[in-house]
Amino acid sequence: PASHLPADLGSGRAVVVTAHRRENIGKPLERICRALVRLSSLYPDIKFVFPAHPNPAVSRAVRELLRGRAGIFVTEPLCLYDINRLTRSAFMVMTDSGGLSEEAAVFGVPAVILREKTERTSLVRSGKAVCAGTHEDGIVRAFSRIADSPALYRRMKRAFDPICVRGASHRIVDILIGKYGEGKSGAAVKRKTDCS
Repeated sequence: PASHLPADLGSGRAVVVTAHRRENIGKPLERICRALVRLSSLYPDIKFVFPAHPNPAVSRAVRELLRGRAGIFVTEPLCLYDINRLTRSAFMVMTDSGGLSEEAAVFGVPAVILREKTERTSLVRSGKAVCAGTHEDGIVRAFSRIADSPALYRRMKRAFDPICVRGASHRIVDILIGKYGEGKSGAAVKRKTDCS
């Protein structure tokens, strides 16, 4: 499929932004967008890439509030390949998506969670993510704290990843071989490093 990543994204630091949860539609989404406008002014060297969710209430608001803002790229929804490629190389992720915050953790990318509460508390406890809420000042503070502190940024990138349990695939293969054997060919199972 064709990529919906902006051609003029170029090189440099990029931040992936998503917001689509029902509780964020309306005033919370407006505050998130206002925070992005402030951040794009504070950090003109950073590109904020916001794949608009297909929900019309989200995409319409995002496009109206962010259209024409320097440093902010609102795109069509991205396929899994493109969002993962973008996330893997991102400087940071800002999202209300539990799934994307987990993917960021696996890729070693710090995440700012755009929710008042998250069920992904293990990410926050481990230091892989911070829960910023949906208020403009809180979002700007949380992002700036990470972006302005190389030491904190490095700690978040290197924090223990509670999502990716090292060695899990090896244990699963061992259990399956123990239960079913190695198959008719008897070929050895090639093991790859987890979460790489």
